[in-house]
Amino acid sequence: MKDMIFEIENLKIKTASNGAVDEVFINGELFNGFPGKLSSSPGTEVSARWQAKEKHLVCTLSLVRTSGAPEDGAAVSFRVPYQAMQYNQKIWTARRGYPRDIWDVGGQTVYYGDICYGTVIPAVTLYDPVTNAGLTVAKEPGRTGGRLSFRFEDYHGTGLYVEFSHLKVADKPVEITLLFRGHEGCWRPGLAWYSAEYRRFFEPAIKEVFSYPSFAITNPFTEKRYLSEYRPDWVEIHNHFPNYGEYVPEEDSWTSVIAHDYPELAENRDLTVTRQMMHDHIAALHEENIRAMYYFQCSGDALIPWAEKNFPRDIARDAGGHMIPTWKECIFLNAGTGNAFGDFLRNRIKRMLEVYPEIDGVFADQICYQTIDWAHKDGRTAADGREGYEYGVSIEENLKILAEQLHALNKPILGNGPFDMECGIYTDAIMEEGVSGNFETHKYLCLHKPMLIHSYPTSPLVAEKIMRCCILSGAGWSFGGSSTLTYAGWTPEVEKIYNDYLPLAKAVFGAEILLEADPLRITPADMVKAEIFRSRQKKEYLIGVVFERDTAVPGVELSVKVPGKCTGAEILKPGEKNWEVLPFEIQKDRITFSLKGNIHCCVIRLF
Repeated sequence: MKDMIFEIENLKIKTASNGAVDEVFINGELFNGFPGKLSSSPGTEVSARWQAKEKHLVCTLSLVRTSGAPEDGAAVSFRVPYQAMQYNQKIWTARRGYPRDIWDVGGQTVYYGDICYGTVIPAVTLYDPVTNAGLTVAKEPGRTGGRLSFRFEDYHGTGLYVEFSHLKVADKPVEITLLFRGHEGCWRPGLAWYSAEYRRFFEPAIKEVFSYPSFAITNPFTEKRYLSEYRPDWVEIHNHFPNYGEYVPEEDSWTSVIAHDYPELAENRDLTVTRQMMHDHIAALHEENIRAMYYFQCSGDALIPWAEKNFPRDIARDAGGHMIPTWKECIFLNAGTGNAFGDFLRNRIKRMLEVYPEIDGVFADQICYQTIDWAHKDGRTAADGREGYEYGVSIEENLKILAEQLHALNKPILGNGPFDMECGIYTDAIMEEGVSGNFETHKYLCLHKPMLIHSYPTSPLVAEKIMRCCILSGAGWSFGGSSTLTYAGWTPEVEKIYNDYLPLAKAVFGAEILLEADPLRITPADMVKAEIFRSRQKKEYLIGVVFERDTAVPGVELSVKVPGKCTGAEILKPGEKNWEVLPFEIQKDRITFSLKGNIHCCVIRLF
């Protein structure tokens, strides 16, 4: 194959004879200082085919086996060159802490499909705000087996490595499709393009979820008097089942899982759950106009003795043959197609909807799990002479079945932390559990669907963290509750935090992150976290601002660029009931605000 040039809009790529990137031009300027590179593991060969689509370039990698066995596994590496002048280069992927300067990420590897250590969208953007050049490299959605990772050379290095490992390559090629998009020197246009190309992954099937911003947890023992006290829009009914793995028992009564998980709470308590108790609890929720989301897992945690007795062949194992631990005395069971546990779970999905037709939807927990299960084979994953199984696929298969049945009834799925966008497509809203900052990862899957921040507001500090996370992500909020204890209500201090912050959280709930180029600049940047949104009605822009230090601010400047003309601005601070006029200046195409005084959090509205 001869060297070839492929061009679309402001992106031009010259390829080497094997299809590897040789030169990249953005806006007519040479982007890279080093050529790209395409390589594969011993016993395989890789080639690349390029073509131009309407808005991006497509590179199809074809990996074939030349020697060895399919169980040997295979890997392919595609080097995307960094910019020639790397001093100002920034890197973005859908992960908390990004975008980052190039010198912050050198030598690091980010895996796709890991919410704690990786990214939830298979895309990386390299960009330079000074030269206003950006390049987004993304994988086309779909499973290929194995693992995808992005490895960053340091700023003296040669580029970003897009790598696929643990691939089973047998008698036919494994094909992987990469997409390339050139744009302005900002990460947002790259995400705008990718999310528009695959919008179905980022929006809910049930649009009514935007009407339900508040959330809490109950159990069959929650007293009615507490339901009317905090009155969330929806709740997760938890701990109604006897053990993890079994969520719709055949029996008429059973002992709640609380007895196993929290034996210190079980003393002198009757933890018997009956089917009638569940019906009564759902009815009590409905009396308060609260939507009842039934707790269910599509795979994942299973009590060890129960798993060993009922599904010994479906126990997932690591490379050393060990069970993979999760919750208390729980492990992974593989519920993939063809496994007995998979048949059992699909039966339980059907049974749940037959036994409890009055539920308003399902809370699908622990869809955050992804690893390689070496006790099973998926036909696509292999390494070191043995085949494996992408464990998360077993979750995805059953989540898809659950979604099809629920959505046919116009009932939504609220999912706890999907590990990637292929899994997340079946959720209508995403719950981010905890206030550690993972909401900054999942907010990218919630570009057009709601996110909920959940934690237990056991102190004013936690309550304030919940609210601040909501303001930075446009998310709904948790009122707490309890899955194991009788809910005791808020302290006066916690109640004050909610009263002070809820007007701000309500103002940004459901708004969509603005994906125009360079819409928000902050000076000094290390004092403030902020995000800019467009309201779902597209009538106004909102900026959530949280100061990193709760002290008097000598002066923070926000520079904003939004489409169209801004005729006014207002600011709302915690504890204040009314929006105040916020003065601003117009400098060329940007609007500038100065925030001074004892401000620790606010929402700014532009109209």
